[in-house]
Amino acid sequence: MKFSLLNNFMIYYIMQRRRAALMSQTGNRTTKPNIIARELGKRIQSDKGYDPPAINQLADVYNVSYLTMWKAVRLLVSKGLLVTSPPKKIAVAPRIRGGKQADSPSCHIRSADHLEEEIRSRIEKGIYKVGQPLPKTDYFARTEKVSPDTISRTMRRLSGANLLHKKRRRWFVGPGPLRAEHSPKKKESQVALLLLSDTTAWPGLFQHTFNEMFMSPLKSELAAHAVELSPVVWNKSEAPAMVVPSGLGEIKERIRELGKCYAGVFAFTTFPREHRVEEWIDGLCPLKKPVIYFDPVDAGGYIRRNAQRPRGAYFRLHLDERSACLLALRELARNGHEVIAIHGHARADWTQRRTRLLQTLAPEGSPKMKIVLSGEEEPFWDPLNNVPRPNLFQAGPGKPGGIVAPHELRAQTPSMTELLCRHRPTAFIGLADGLTTEYYFWFKAAGISVPRDISMISFDNMTQSIFIPVSTIDFGLARLGYLAAHLLIGDIPMRADRYGFVPGPCELVDRGSVCPPPSRTIADMLDGEAPSVHRHN
Repeated sequence: MKFSLLNNFMIYYIMQRRRAALMSQTGNRTTKPNIIARELGKRIQSDKGYDPPAINQLADVYNVSYLTMWKAVRLLVSKGLLVTSPPKKIAVAPRIRGGKQADSPSCHIRSADHLEEEIRSRIEKGIYKVGQPLPKTDYFARTEKVSPDTISRTMRRLSGANLLHKKRRRWFVGPGPLRAEHSPKKKESQVALLLLSDTTAWPGLFQHTFNEMFMSPLKSELAAHAVELSPVVWNKSEAPAMVVPSGLGEIKERIRELGKCYAGVFAFTTFPREHRVEEWIDGLCPLKKPVIYFDPVDAGGYIRRNAQRPRGAYFRLHLDERSACLLALRELARNGHEVIAIHGHARADWTQRRTRLLQTLAPEGSPKMKIVLSGEEEPFWDPLNNVPRPNLFQAGPGKPGGIVAPHELRAQTPSMTELLCRHRPTAFIGLADGLTTEYYFWFKAAGISVPRDISMISFDNMTQSIFIPVSTIDFGLARLGYLAAHLLIGDIPMRADRYGFVPGPCELVDRGSVCPPPSRTIADMLDGEAPSVHRHN
């Protein structure tokens, strides 16, 4: 009896060992990854032209999780049927298609690294703002196709880098209260210097609507983190005494007085060469605190080859007019427009610069695209003239009392009427929202519908643009103001090029004023009503 039990046990032990050895060689062929790998492998070998889609699409096809699909892909990689390339791209192995056998790179899941880089980038761009909660775990699991464990590991990495902190069960952007570099609990509040070229620059910074889009988030973020803005002036006045420090010597003395409370410098001027911005930067960068120059007109950041500036000490925040113009042209090209009109009203330096940019970039928008310009200006568009002018903001077809008829209005503005009738454009670009508002109401008063008769697009996304249904390009000034504030606060990093330039992120604000060209042009609609004016070449 004992011999029989021992014999049966030895037979069972030997069979288990053989089964384990067989499983280690062939793998468990009844698991989902093996079944999927077998089915996908048969399709790859039978169909020579098969091109596998992305991993997440394959997971949807086989109705399995993303991680299970990756296990199946790794099995096919080990068999030489698939090859992978970072981060998660797959392709049929060259030998299956008759090509040379290539070394198959290892198939690694790099979801944590990819997710960390994505969240870090959104924090640095101001998409995820300091103090606000991150989206929930389910959002990242669905959009990035990662597991909850990968998300938790990523959040812990970013928390270790002082970019996130946890409150109860939610992750928030920014360092925690105990680890913040400039905690509001400290008795000594931080002070950032507001550097102006002279006292006349003050109204332009705080009263101009365009600059206020940048200054509003800057001031609110600094106030929320207990950072005070203290004005100083670069050009020393001849007056015996000034209320604020003036000149480099007095500014450096003010910085020494602040000591550890000094947070950095925010500089502003619209005339960088005239006000010697290079001297501002070179004189203040060695103090090892951020020097931020706001360039609202994209006048250029002039860098001398012999300038000695520590990396990460100087930042020039500026408009990206080239990207904005290209974005507007591509939106028009996407809708099929080829002849784009620009009116010559208010030919200031910035309008001429944007006009040249649009003319230069037109072939990149579409090879057939052409920019046409109006002729000479006329007193009608000059707000300082004494010429009687109808109230365009109340004008329109059929409006009663005191408003000229559409054909009379077109006769008073021959440059605009000739531009539309001579060149037959299908779209119109306003160089700024302030000008575009007048153009929009002119079209309305002249009996021209936007976008039925002509498409329109503008720039700046200023507050007044919300009152007209015209699409516009946002230069990202609000986001730049937010980033400038947190550079001075010192709680999140900033990505800049080697010169310290940080362009604003341009975005299209679609208000429905761009559509495909109409079947008939405005010239056809006006029946040749163009006034008899001098033709301009």
